[in-house]
Amino acid sequence: MSRFTRIFIIVLLGLNSLIFSSCSGGNNAQGPLFVISEKGKFGFMDSTGKIIIPCEYEDAREFADDLALVRVRGLYGYISSSGSVKIDFKYMSAWSFSEGFAQVQSGVKRKFLNTEGDDVFRNLYDNARSFKEGMAAVESNSKWGFINKDGLLLIKPNFDYVSSFYQGLAVAMKDGKFGFIDKSGNAALPFQYEDANDFSSDSLAAVKRGNSWGIIDRGGKMIFDPIYKNALGMTDGLAAVQFAPSFTDSSSLWGYIDPKANVIIEGQFEQVSLFSEGLAAVRKGNKWGYITPSGNFAISPQFDFAEPFRGGYAKVMDGGKLGYVRKDGSFLREPQR
Repeated sequence: MSRFTRIFIIVLLGLNSLIFSSCSGGNNAQGPLFVISEKGKFGFMDSTGKIIIPCEYEDAREFADDLALVRVRGLYGYISSSGSVKIDFKYMSAWSFSEGFAQVQSGVKRKFLNTEGDDVFRNLYDNARSFKEGMAAVESNSKWGFINKDGLLLIKPNFDYVSSFYQGLAVAMKDGKFGFIDKSGNAALPFQYEDANDFSSDSLAAVKRGNSWGIIDRGGKMIFDPIYKNALGMTDGLAAVQFAPSFTDSSSLWGYIDPKANVIIEGQFEQVSLFSEGLAAVRKGNKWGYITPSGNFAISPQFDFAEPFRGGYAKVMDGGKLGYVRKDGSFLREPQR
């Protein structure tokens, strides 16, 4: 699948990027905390806009399991919602906590810490993904498998690629074909696709057959025929698809279709996300905004990047500056560098 497709599926299912991350995992008396930036440094504010943790970090990611990953003098550690250091700054690379564990870089290998900073499994991996649904994908000798929260290898590294589990299934690639596996490592849907995305919240997944994309249900039935140049899946009853008058036409635009494949929003966007909390982030021209399920702009295109809404707010970037917008278009915090 394309780099863009993977990025948006990751965002929507909770795997987080460096800056565009929700901060709902860290709370104080005012509720969730949000990453902010000032003068090139990062800190955290509450939902009233009050700065709770000063902007003094070189990097900051979302709170998860009540800990936030931050960087000081080139090294990563973890802080609490009060700003106190919980795990010392000693890692060149690290990732946010998920389900009680975080991966950190140890030399050229990765390992997992618990929320106390303990190396719980004492195993090193070539690569790894965060825990989802009680299991984490790990790579060894260019093959992927899964461990559980005791560090036991439940699915042997037999796959060339895997995603994290979502709704009990994970995308996997074997012998050049994509399929879906269950938590026993068995093929829940056969390895017959050229590419595949995770199942979305509507229990549908976009898959590629030949040169085109369609959408299947959990039983593998093709709900939408593979006639699209690309697809992201379906949420809130609308599937994002890239219409393809010609598969070599780089100007093909994105729109949305309903469960009967009726075109609800004509192809008119260069990039899109799935709907989240009633709005979808879309790029028209060079700017991002937000549309309603009818295709009308709720927030006009004005941002360099816009993340889907979560918890009533969405992160936006404008001119390299980070901010938060509400659904009515007002700002919780205007973009600031």
